[in-house]
Amino acid sequence: MTSAEHIQITDVQAGTVKVTSLGEAAPKRLNYDPIEDLQQKVRETAVSRRTSNMREAFVLTPDAGSLLRDGLRYIAFTSFNEIPQSFASFTTRFNSTRPHEEYLRDSGIGVLPTVRSGAETPRVMSSLDGGVKIENRRYATIVEVTGDDLRFDRLGMIARQLGPELGRAGRATEEQEVYNAITTTANFTRSNTTGDNDVGANTQTATFNAANIELAYSIIATAKDRRSSMYLGMTPNTLVCGPRLKFAAMQLLMADSMMRVGGNTTNEVRGTGTTPIYRGLITNIIVSPWIGTSFQWALVDNTRPNSLVFQEVEPFNVIQSSMGQDDEQWFARDIIRFRADGYFGVGIADDRPWFFSDSTTAPTVS
Repeated sequence: MTSAEHIQITDVQAGTVKVTSLGEAAPKRLNYDPIEDLQQKVRETAVSRRTSNMREAFVLTPDAGSLLRDGLRYIAFTSFNEIPQSFASFTTRFNSTRPHEEYLRDSGIGVLPTVRSGAETPRVMSSLDGGVKIENRRYATIVEVTGDDLRFDRLGMIARQLGPELGRAGRATEEQEVYNAITTTANFTRSNTTGDNDVGANTQTATFNAANIELAYSIIATAKDRRSSMYLGMTPNTLVCGPRLKFAAMQLLMADSMMRVGGNTTNEVRGTGTTPIYRGLITNIIVSPWIGTSFQWALVDNTRPNSLVFQEVEPFNVIQSSMGQDDEQWFARDIIRFRADGYFGVGIADDRPWFFSDSTTAPTVS
């Protein structure tokens, strides 16, 4: 049985991620304010000291435009990196150089037959049941900063509001696309009727409770190759759920003890007794509002490679338009533009390690 000290919960709330591992100290933050440092550098330029006109300082000083660009990019990347990917533990990450990538759907040979010495070894054809194509897409937005923001020394406001928002937007886009793949029931097509496991379909409207955890666990644990009927040997180890299921999941999977409901005269119900047999069954719980606003949940064996794929063409980036007279927007409209973008693709290449429930019914863990 896994001890409580090894159970990790990742909780994603309102754009932040809190990772709690029992027995570990929280990470420390550095007492450094990049915005104040940026403002100080701007004010120390020679033109700024003479004219007190920040706009003129930015236009006339050779490195002034770079200060705004680099400072805001630094703040945006800081915000982006401070929000870890909640999906990192159950995705496989690749670099991609093509418009799309294609993955084999199934590939199984089965068990090796017995062959006596001198006899011809039987030949088998690997099961290549079509392919899964995952498209890469570009995600981008442009925000504008007016010349008045520079004239009236609003640099701090720009950096403190615009910079972090660009970073959060970049991370939120990744989160949204990953959980869109998880919550699309059409991505889950496995069933015992088609020879994929011994129990049932790997997507159902299943209320979160002890019986359905057993159901989902058994579906993944008995997953097998369709052609050869060979078991794949998977063990579910990660639960993904929303904030409304967090405490029920903790009670069922992490509680040291559970009391009988109604006293000793009631019938024993699994998941509500005094012996917490489910404690330590799932050692990694990911809590994210992106999986749904109700009681949706998913179970997965995150050790299976190439299951949920995150393929990256270009990482998150922030660029700034020029600030001279050759820039039409600056010359005609007195604005500077910042563009945040990323280029990636997300998809489930192999759904056999997964079980997803789109249930909207409250959990029945007592």
